[in-house]
Amino acid sequence: MSGIWPESPSFNDKGYGPPPPKWKGKCAKGANFTGCNNKVIGATYFNLDSAVVTEELTPVDTDGHGTHTSSTAAGVSVPSASLYGLAPGTARGGAPSARISMYKVCWYFGCSDMDLLAGFDAAIADGVDVISVSIGGPGRDFFEDPMAIGAFHAVKKGIFVSCSGGNSGPELMTVQNVAPWMVTVAASSIDRQFQTAVKLGSGLGVSGISINTFSPRKQLYPLTSGSHAANASAKAYGNASVCDWGTLDQRKVKGKIVYCVGMGQDSTIRELGGSGLIMAADLYPDVAFSFVVAATAIKPTDGTKIDGYVNSTKRATAIIYKTKTVNMAAPFVASFSSRGPQLITPNILKLYHCRSTSSTALTIAPEAKPTPMKIKQQDAELGSGSGQINPMKALHPGLLYDISMSSYISFLCKQGYNSTTIRLLTGGNKLYNCSTLRPARGTDGINYPSMHLQLPNPNSTISAAFYRTVTNVGYKNSVYTAKVKLPEGLEVTVVPTTLSFNRLRQKRSFKVVVKGKFVEEDAWILSALLEWSDSKYSVRSPIVVYRQLFAVI
Repeated sequence: MSGIWPESPSFNDKGYGPPPPKWKGKCAKGANFTGCNNKVIGATYFNLDSAVVTEELTPVDTDGHGTHTSSTAAGVSVPSASLYGLAPGTARGGAPSARISMYKVCWYFGCSDMDLLAGFDAAIADGVDVISVSIGGPGRDFFEDPMAIGAFHAVKKGIFVSCSGGNSGPELMTVQNVAPWMVTVAASSIDRQFQTAVKLGSGLGVSGISINTFSPRKQLYPLTSGSHAANASAKAYGNASVCDWGTLDQRKVKGKIVYCVGMGQDSTIRELGGSGLIMAADLYPDVAFSFVVAATAIKPTDGTKIDGYVNSTKRATAIIYKTKTVNMAAPFVASFSSRGPQLITPNILKLYHCRSTSSTALTIAPEAKPTPMKIKQQDAELGSGSGQINPMKALHPGLLYDISMSSYISFLCKQGYNSTTIRLLTGGNKLYNCSTLRPARGTDGINYPSMHLQLPNPNSTISAAFYRTVTNVGYKNSVYTAKVKLPEGLEVTVVPTTLSFNRLRQKRSFKVVVKGKFVEEDAWILSALLEWSDSKYSVRSPIVVYRQLFAVI
């Protein structure tokens, strides 16, 4: 991570006692670092790649990302929080009672492999319960990936590891951190939209998306466009209509609201003395940005109307209002959240919507770690993956899909790893001979709640078998019955169709056979749902079959 600001109200330690006796971490010294407290009980940094670090060596967050993600995961309740009055409410992390230790491994140049691994090593040695890592990178084989290697060793010690799936959506095949021993977290929406309205002198009103905290000081401001404000004598390369730097005439911009095609011109408009900015771009309604001038982003169709108005009069005027929050349905997968399928192990369906839930669950039900969050499945698409987590129900799931470390080794053998590559991942002196191990069964070879099949070519027949084992953590005496929801063209058989338990922690196994074909020629994904339910619990597993549409070189 990029460090932490311990003085943030989100990390106030009021009401906290001293760190637990098991804690072995430290609080490193550094420039501008105010020190730890009983909430932030550890903070250190790693710069083993010191040849390229030009920043001051300190745990202090020089970027903001580490502080943001830490407060999201475990920040205490901060009442009356807002951004200059916008979106008022209580700011609170998912597990507000949890303590925090920060391991700074990212610098201005990025996050080096050796620093990432050093951070994992330190967290494991310090005695943490959960490792939350909001860092991503290009996909690599597990034995070359520091995230996969570090997470493997943490899980081996009983530590829950949660990693971000990435912010490269909505494009497919962009998900990161896909090792099966880590929980991959997608981005989810909030229940509010930030709408910033524009009103033209003609009376036309347009609604845009932004976080605009600037209150207008006039009823109307002069309005122009990048095209009208072009600097005819400028030698700069660029396009005035998109307000590229160096293409505009300051005399034509000063004191005016400027309409530009595209996003991100606010610094240019401010430098030239402009009063505001209207940007026309293809938008996602769940993403709002703040700008250094009063600004809003509108749809291109609305931009055409504004451009037409500017061209129709010599005295165009407009006003940009302060942003208002509007309630909207939630949650849904954020537009920027990375999507599957993942390319390292295509038959594993990743992306969960959890992070802080794991901290709470491990506190209440420590016997379930390190895989308690791989339980409650609610959806079956490449964006939402295994679905949104219900934090309360996740504490009492009914059934667990446990995975042992030996199962991970068998999975790696099935993926084509050998004793050498497995040792690069696991470390130590032990050599694993895949030929002597119990082979992983089924299409994916792992005890995952989700079931995922990538067809080798678009015309392949659908045929897969998944073997699963569940552990009873619900009622002592219980009977679960299988129910399957199917799309046209898919056939799913569950054997057996009932699972009977007469004691807690008892295990039962079942087999799921998936067959069929794509009925529609242009369809590329089929999604089904397996649900095990008794009188109280409902445990759902997505079943996804998709055609391989892209050649991977």
